[in-house]
Formats: sequence, C-alpha cells, structure tokens
Amino acid sequence: MSDTGEAAVELDGHTHESACLNCGTVLIGSHCHGCGQHAHVHRTMGAFLHDLAHGALHFEGKLWRTLPMLFFKPGTLTREYVDGRRASYVSPIALFLFAVFMMFATLQISNAIDTEPTAEVTTNTDEAGRIALDGDGEGGGRITLERTGWKWLDDGAAKAAENPSLMLYKLKANSYKFSWLLIPISTPFVALMFLWRRRFGLYDHAVFVTYSLCFVSLFYVGLWMLGWIAVPDWLLFLTGLLAPPVHIYKQLRGAYELRHHSAAWRLAVLLVFIPIILVLFFQSLLVIGMLG
Repeated sequence: MSDTGEAAVELDGHTHESACLNCGTVLIGSHCHGCGQHAHVHRTMGAFLHDLAHGALHFEGKLWRTLPMLFFKPGTLTREYVDGRRASYVSPIALFLFAVFMMFATLQISNAIDTEPTAEVTTNTDEAGRIALDGDGEGGGRITLERTGWKWLDDGAAKAAENPSLMLYKLKANSYKFSWLLIPISTPFVALMFLWRRRFGLYDHAVFVTYSLCFVSLFYVGLWMLGWIAVPDWLLFLTGLLAPPVHIYKQLRGAYELRHHSAAWRLAVLLVFIPIILVLFFQSLLVIGMLG
C-alpha cells in the first residue's frame, strides 16, 4: 500500500490489497462483505474491454429473455419479478430507461426524415385573461394556460406567452426527462382497484405500471418504424388502439392472478383512469416548463 492509501499496481495490472479500496473493510474472499465491491481491481485495457463486452452482452442476454415475456406473458414477468425471481430479467426501471431512450432516438430519426414545415406558434389572450398557445398547420394545437392567482405560476405563464415556441420546446424536452413521473402518478390509480386485496402493495403496483409503460413505449416505437416502410396508416392506428388494452388485460390476469371477470372490470376502470393520468402528467410538464 502506498503512502496515499492507494493499492500498488503489480505488473499484471491488478491490485493485491488486503483491505477494500472503497470502504477499507478487511477482505475475506473475492468481494468485500461490507460494500460488495470486487477485490483486487484491475487497471488494464484488456480488462476494461472485457468489462465493456460483459456489460453489453449481459444486458443484451437479459433483454432478449425479458422482451418476449413483456410482449407475450406480461403478467408472468411482473409476478416473477415481484416474487424475487429476477436474475434472468431486466429490471423494470432499467427497461423503462431503455424504452425511453428508444422512443427519443426514434422520434429524432423521424424528425430528421420529416420534410413537413414546422408549425408556427402564436399567442392569444381571451376575455377571462387566459393565455392560449395556438399552433398553425396540420401539427398545430392549442394549449390554454389558466390564470391561477399564484404569482409564481402566473409569472411562468407570462414567460410562456412571451416565447411560446420555447415553451413548446420545453414541453417536448421535459416529456423525455420527466417521463418517469408517469410511474408515481399511475401507481395510486392501480392501487385503488386493489384496496381490499391486502396481498398486493404499492411495490407490486409500481412494478406492474413500469412494465406496462415499457410495453407501450416499445410497442409504439415498433409502430413508428413500420410506418416508415409504408404500412397503411389505418392498420397502424387500429393496432395501436387495440393492442394496449389486450396487453393490460393479460398483465392484470397474470400479475394479480385474477379470473376473467375480475381482470375485465379492472381493465374497464383503468381505461377510464388512463386519460386522467395523462392529463395530470401533461399538467405537471406545463408547471415544470413554466418554472424552468
């Protein structure tokens, strides 16, 4: 051990310390029993490349076991993970981050090949003092910002009115950065449907929601890609409309071990909840955008 407290590196590029370099615990075996760090770290380029390949292939191997389960046996996947059988699968959060990345990359590619002109944004104020951001053209729409009486929020609305294009850009950017908000927003709504089933807690519902969001994200990425190869729009629309409810039904049945009628009525309730969840999510993005 050197005077600086760092382990000396031998000719083979490995350290041969007797205490953990991370927390100082005396080493017993190949891993520190205090913090879990691997003993005798390596500092060679070959070892670095090995870690890179192992990390990529390890994730990829789990991914190709997880995706078929996510698409065809989502309830089993959810139940397996909740019950602790996790070594073979990508965790819900890791898969969610991967799905968000895929959505972002797909939309960026889609924007790059889209030759349609960008819609212009204008600002209007109605009789009630509300600020409306109007987009012209086929992709246009209206976002209405109500006057709340809260200075900090109304000041944000005023800034949005001064530069509505920047506001819409922030909304788009925040939709990726804060997509994780869908998980805490959605979980209580799922929990409401199982109030009298004490066997299932918030953790179960959070895993259910996260895997469900992963499916929806990756499924729509696939639909966007199919749209690039001239698959009819009506077919994509019909598939995008029908597949998510079928998936939710299958996931409900498997994850919560429900009978047909129990899963069916919960699906119906959840389809009512989903628009409310989306409104709350986009309202949150509006607030974040105005505060930013």
